[in-house]
Amino acid sequence: MLGERTLLYQLFLNLMGNAIKYRSTIQKPFVEISSENVGNSVFYYIKDNGIGMDLREGVNIFDIFKRLPNSQGYEGSGIGLSIVKRIIDRLNAEITVKSELQVGTTFCIEFKKE
Repeated sequence: MLGERTLLYQLFLNLMGNAIKYRSTIQKPFVEISSENVGNSVFYYIKDNGIGMDLREGVNIFDIFKRLPNSQGYEGSGIGLSIVKRIIDRLNAEITVKSELQVGTTFCIEFKKE
């Protein structure tokens, strides 16, 4: 995988930082990081069992200053995921998210092999 080291570092730092920040208070918190090679892509997954997000239609978590209602009581300005999206775009990668309230969140980043 080719990419600017500083951008890659910031990308994973933001996603892992969020996984830790929004950790579960109900059960023992965990963060799982994995990867896989599939065809012409490399996928990275950052999965947690934190507070999760309600990803209803029309909600864009990558908008700057976007903080979801269940993030009250947690520090943050709402710029972390917008930075993630800008880095993803600059690296010509793709990002998807699956999440469920009080269950957790999984971010999937796809890098195309060149």
